[in-house]
Amino acid sequence: MLGIVVPGTATLFLIVRHGAKNKNALFGTAVFSIAAIAFGVFLMGSHQVNVQTCGPGLAVRCPPYADKVIGQEDIVRAFVVDWNTNSSFRPMLRTSGTAFGDYKVGWFKLENGYPALLMTSSSNNLCILTKEGYYVMLHVEPFEELCSQLIPG
Repeated sequence: MLGIVVPGTATLFLIVRHGAKNKNALFGTAVFSIAAIAFGVFLMGSHQVNVQTCGPGLAVRCPPYADKVIGQEDIVRAFVVDWNTNSSFRPMLRTSGTAFGDYKVGWFKLENGYPALLMTSSSNNLCILTKEGYYVMLHVEPFEELCSQLIPG
């Protein structure tokens, strides 16, 4: 909502101040409005990020990047990793996602070359290797409880 109200108000202010004939003011306002709306969409998406256990699996939702249900049969391995001590799991390239400091959501390529879906705000994460060949890295605590739910025994 804020991503629409602020650009709209700024547009009206500039039109009143400079007049509708000032092309530079209108162009600048249009560019600012588009950028603010895009930022608002991504900001709203980041508030809808969640992880839930669903039956014998995991539902990972991080719009607009991914909405996946990972069944227990799709999980090859689940373990806890800290990419500060094991650098092969450090995200190196953002392919489709958002990253602000330690906050990373979306698809990344890890230093070991594998793609990974990240939903984290820390270097210490639950790491799930799927049969499809990508990792899911989540910062959810307690790690051990979720691991035992995903891989019994």
